[in-house]
Amino acid sequence: MAVSPSSIDWSSITQETFKYTVRRRPGPKNDLGEVKFIFPNSNDVYLHDTPHDELFSQAKRGFSHGCVRVAEPLKLAEYLLRDKPGWDLQTIQDTIANRKEKYVALKEKLPVYLVYFTAWVDEAGSLHFRDDIYNHDKALAREYFD
Repeated sequence: MAVSPSSIDWSSITQETFKYTVRRRPGPKNDLGEVKFIFPNSNDVYLHDTPHDELFSQAKRGFSHGCVRVAEPLKLAEYLLRDKPGWDLQTIQDTIANRKEKYVALKEKLPVYLVYFTAWVDEAGSLHFRDDIYNHDKALAREYFD
């Protein structure tokens, strides 16, 4: 049930007594964009669209607070739903345009692997490095070299 924020006595709320779920509906003004891909994991990480496509061109990429922005969410949705009758690109676009939340489950589980690279070699053979914003490199170095 939706509750108006103005009906809550915020001065009496503590972390222990907060019983609400705060959420923002999908749409063009939502930082999660219009499509979210949920998959089971212990950290509540998911893949999502973004209204801020300009962020994909940034060298620093830690804008999503742990979840993963998808550059082409409609292509991913079309791929994931390729074997689900009635779900083509037009249906996906129409569903988004409808502005009503819709959960679509896949028939079969699909493995999701998230990898984190701070160094890689591109197609031209050039070596690239990025900041280790999640501080995983030190733990890996200890695991491998200590």
